[in-house]
Amino acid sequence: MKLSRRVFLGTALGGGAAALAVGAGMLAPLPPGEGLLAFSTREFTTLQAITDALFPRDVLGVGPVDVGVAQKTDAYAANMFPRERMLLKLMMRLLEKRPHLEGLGGFSTLPVDQRVTLLRRWEDEGGLFGLGVSGVRVLCAMFFFGDAKVQAAVGWGMGCDDVRPRPEGVPG
Repeated sequence: MKLSRRVFLGTALGGGAAALAVGAGMLAPLPPGEGLLAFSTREFTTLQAITDALFPRDVLGVGPVDVGVAQKTDAYAANMFPRERMLLKLMMRLLEKRPHLEGLGGFSTLPVDQRVTLLRRWEDEGGLFGLGVSGVRVLCAMFFFGDAKVQAAVGWGMGCDDVRPRPEGVPG
């Protein structure tokens, strides 16, 4: 079948316009969801799915929901510079959509073990996406491990709390 220049250009321009529309929709700012300060409801759901995968409750007996990691991250994001907040929100949307490229559902709909596997793989792949995943992990870890309940669960204390008897001749 011979393809005319007019049909080719029309198809290319139509496809390009469609791709641009999808991309523009992905980049369009979403307002905060009800009761949220920075994230849309969808972005917040993705954030909660990420924190559940990063900090499973069964490891320490305390999980991200118990200490409000997603809520603290939302409050922190609300105080970021607009550009950085927009990039963090965009990262939430990209994390939610990327599993679709592999024939999976949205990130937040996947089982926890599958989310863990994907996050590890994406971070190990490196590049900009891997850096984004690492950045989200570090940001969430700041609020998870900064909580007193988590610190108590891991046995961490502030200051010099070594109560072991000192060997003879060692000042205490």
